[in-house]
Amino acid sequence: MPFHQATLIKDKDSFPTVRHIQFRGSNFELGRQLAELSITNHGDSLEKHRVVNPLYARAQQEYLQRNWPALWERGRGAAAAFGANAEDDRYDFSVLWYNVDLPLRPGCSNAFYPPHRSSDGHAYLSRNYEFSTGTLADVAGIPLPPEINAQYAAMMGEPYIMEWQPTDGGYTSWAIHSNDLLGGAFDGMNSAGLAVALMADEGAMGTLYEPQMGPTEKVGIGELQIVRMLLDSCATVAEAKHLLLGVKHLYEFVPCHYIIADASGDSFVFQFSVGRNHERILDGGGDAQVCSNHTSIDSQNGEIPPLTLATNSEWRYATLQARVQEHERFTPAEMRANSTAVSVSQLTRLLLEDPGFRTIAANVDSRTLWYTLYDLTAGQVQIDFYLASSLSESGEYSEQRSEIFSFTVPGKLEVTSFPLF
Repeated sequence: MPFHQATLIKDKDSFPTVRHIQFRGSNFELGRQLAELSITNHGDSLEKHRVVNPLYARAQQEYLQRNWPALWERGRGAAAAFGANAEDDRYDFSVLWYNVDLPLRPGCSNAFYPPHRSSDGHAYLSRNYEFSTGTLADVAGIPLPPEINAQYAAMMGEPYIMEWQPTDGGYTSWAIHSNDLLGGAFDGMNSAGLAVALMADEGAMGTLYEPQMGPTEKVGIGELQIVRMLLDSCATVAEAKHLLLGVKHLYEFVPCHYIIADASGDSFVFQFSVGRNHERILDGGGDAQVCSNHTSIDSQNGEIPPLTLATNSEWRYATLQARVQEHERFTPAEMRANSTAVSVSQLTRLLLEDPGFRTIAANVDSRTLWYTLYDLTAGQVQIDFYLASSLSESGEYSEQRSEIFSFTVPGKLEVTSFPLF
């Protein structure tokens, strides 16, 4: 079917509403359908796409036509849904924002296992995505009366699982999107076996960093769009390096770095920021590679620091790195266990045991919103979502998670050897 939408999770007593989108057609049609979805589900309107400075809008249009024609075509389709022309430089149709109005700080941990490090000879990317369950006001620390705050949607409360099958350019892919329906993804994998995941790079902002979300003066590819651009365009790590070095990067929320891996077992972490004014490629060297929320090169001494709120990214990195080095090969269940050991849930439990952090830990609203395991060899994905949590009077933390959903990337040959957790 050309376009299909289904709801996987929707429960008034649990956190997320998770929708699953399947699409096959031209990039123009894809953009038009997603804009109609944005209008219906999120109240999008033409006026929300009006820009501050038409000069920048025209430059962005020309940049996309030269460097990412697939997104340009989707933007043309989105404009048509609003009854507008994509070349009208009063508007920007390269994004379809929803549920977000300020910089995000996602916390994540990732581990790539090349074929010789897995029990079945497949390449895997194991991924925790972690962020607040709160609204804009909660995240920004804006004191609002509860009845007012309740009127706003949680910033990460409506993720979309999207299966893209463009017929006129770009690889087919599976990805999880939030905040930008059109071009922004948080992680995903394409039919060539390339997997990508982003993480906030907390040390990369620099003193002059200014967020650029919304109708601001900007030209280039935002951090969420990088994931989608790579999935559209690249089959291998080598191609991804070439693309990233040629992109005009901009950060609309917060500087991010990326772990990119392919089915052959190659991987790298790409880091760039306005604070550093430097592009850095950290090769995996054909072995397992991990990454969290700080500059990975700063954590190469192998020592696990004491766990505090300030050092939690370094602690997650070093702990995950140590676990990955404990064995030569890992089953998918063991990969999940490694990621669980550095999840926000586990950090919360450990911090609750420390009297110095107990009160703070009890009020942290960040959770592992989804855990994803990508089998790059088989083209298969498993994902589960955070639903709810509770803290007992004795200080014991417990968490409820969804069932595990399984998918095959569109266009990838199915295999039967992908084990369940």
